[in-house]
Amino acid sequence: MISAPRLLRGALGGWKTTGIWSWRSGVPINVTSGQDRSFSGVGLDRADLTGSPYLPSGRSRGDQISAWFNTAAFTLNAPGTFGNSPRNLLRGPGFVNLDWSISKHFTLREGLSVEVRGDFFNTFNNPHLNAPGSSFSSASTFGRITSAGDPRIIQTSMRIRF
Repeated sequence: MISAPRLLRGALGGWKTTGIWSWRSGVPINVTSGQDRSFSGVGLDRADLTGSPYLPSGRSRGDQISAWFNTAAFTLNAPGTFGNSPRNLLRGPGFVNLDWSISKHFTLREGLSVEVRGDFFNTFNNPHLNAPGSSFSSASTFGRITSAGDPRIIQTSMRIRF
């Protein structure tokens, strides 16, 4: 997984700004059968890979959400086996985010000052899609993305120092 957080800071005329930039590749996905067909008692069997799990690039976001990978490329593992799909065969959606804040400090008189601040989480309101369902036995969610992270959140605050 590639991760590149960056801390950005600056100040100009009593204004301050700071931010955290994060960029990550998608998390690895193991495609499981969802059943204990190896009779091991553990229940972490992988599905059998029977074709190419990759779908063409350049598809619309809606198409990607409804089918992140080719579900027809997988079948239940044969009884008594652990399944043949490789570990970490696929990757989930990537993640790009900027959390940013801006503040201004005002001195009202000696010993009394005010700071006004605005915080912007997911500043550009990028959709942060979670990993798709990866259990072959869960037909309604297999290969589909069914949830996402938080949208943009803005908070304001004021601090009085005396």
